[in-house]
Amino acid sequence: MLIHWRITLCEQQGKYQKALLLAERGLAIDPDYVDLIDTRGVILCRLKDDKAVVDFQRAISLYSQQTQAIVGAYFHLGRALARLDRKNEAAKNLKKAQELNMQVGGLSSNEATEAAQLLTELSKESDYVPIKN
Repeated sequence: MLIHWRITLCEQQGKYQKALLLAERGLAIDPDYVDLIDTRGVILCRLKDDKAVVDFQRAISLYSQQTQAIVGAYFHLGRALARLDRKNEAAKNLKKAQELNMQVGGLSSNEATEAAQLLTELSKESDYVPIKN
């Protein structure tokens, strides 16, 4: 259900403020609702709000380490950090998303492609230090 309204309001209709308001209302009721924390992070990312990073980090700390949902949170965090020009942190989280995606899945084919493209772009940057496995 959460994914449905986020996709409808945020991703398809671009109604970011309305989606954010709904997420905030839900989190006022249950502040540890991890899927909603991640959803709010996605909305904040669309709004170019740096607080998205905090939500993704919190979601990662709350999700079980072998769930598909945590894979998405690592991907979202990597994408947000790349936008903030925090290249090494972005690469680390994108790589983690790729590794976990190979183990448990969780990324759509578009997200997996985007993660690979972002890592390629980051590797071309002069101050990027590759993350060793």
